[in-house]
Amino acid sequence: MKLSRHMPDRKQPGKTTWLGWVFLSAFAGALVYCVVTLILHSIWTALGFGLFVAAIELSSFITIRKFKRLRELRGGDSICTFARSLPIRDLDAWVVRATYEEVAIYMGSETQPFPVRTSDRLKEDLEIDGEDLWDVVYAIAERSGRT
Repeated sequence: MKLSRHMPDRKQPGKTTWLGWVFLSAFAGALVYCVVTLILHSIWTALGFGLFVAAIELSSFITIRKFKRLRELRGGDSICTFARSLPIRDLDAWVVRATYEEVAIYMGSETQPFPVRTSDRLKEDLEIDGEDLWDVVYAIAERSGRT
């Protein structure tokens, strides 16, 4: 079996076609129209919508700060740190590498992956919900060539 560093690269999402952009623009325009109509209809609707947006922004701000602090605490962590904390001789190296890379990129980005640890709990610590977790698991299986 080949070493895990020879694993295929991640599949990049396809580019959106012009028809997709037309559909997305029409949907966004309809959504903006509905929101503006509701807001103009009632001051209470406008107030409720404003509070809803503020709550989402506050939640997002708190989450971003939490993960920024975690990233700073784990400054020197890498896939090597992750692999050393596992009984690597008993595990499939491709699955270990795919797991680290997919979760790290899901939590961060392609250019700045999040330093994942084996002690991280996916739902509680990393806040990956059930649907997104299945997307990550599917990507891990596809990259490592497993079912």
